[in-house]
Amino acid sequence: MGAEARRREIANRRFQLEERKRIKELETEAKVSAWFQTYDTDGDGVMTRTEIRQLLCHLEPEHTPSDEQLDMLCHALGEDGLGDKHEVRKCVTRFQAYVTLGPQIDAAFARFDTDGSGKLERKEVCKLLVEIAGAKSSEGDLEHIMKVCDWDGDSSLTKAELLPALATWKRLLEDIDPAELSKSAKGSGACAIL
Repeated sequence: MGAEARRREIANRRFQLEERKRIKELETEAKVSAWFQTYDTDGDGVMTRTEIRQLLCHLEPEHTPSDEQLDMLCHALGEDGLGDKHEVRKCVTRFQAYVTLGPQIDAAFARFDTDGSGKLERKEVCKLLVEIAGAKSSEGDLEHIMKVCDWDGDSSLTKAELLPALATWKRLLEDIDPAELSKSAKGSGACAIL
């Protein structure tokens, strides 16, 4: 295959990927709009904690979010506790990732919480990341998770602080090409999405 034909093939593949991404984004926007039509009871364009809980229970009927999980999910909503479409979409994504990967992450958390305190110190979080993602984890990912998840600033993470973010991170890592990781000194970059 000549160089010109290879360039055309790459450009065509890139176009197809971008088109799939655009279509998926439109489908997601339609889904989020439907959620708001159904669960934003006063129609003000934001969801309350109660409305978000109802949505999550509808989407994952086998996995009702605990108050602790809902606290973590709604923590990102800001002081007013209300979620716009972007924030609610993020809450749903995190919760669904946790539902999918929660048992694996729970088991790993229990293995590394050797003192039974319900918290992982920085060193233990690092070991947990390696357990979950192997070579795809990095110091940059550890830094980001500690910065974003350590709400109380005690340099350790409870399961409530850590698990939904880790579940989302793990799902994002599944989509990253290992060849791309080797090019990056900062690690997977998946944490930047959280």
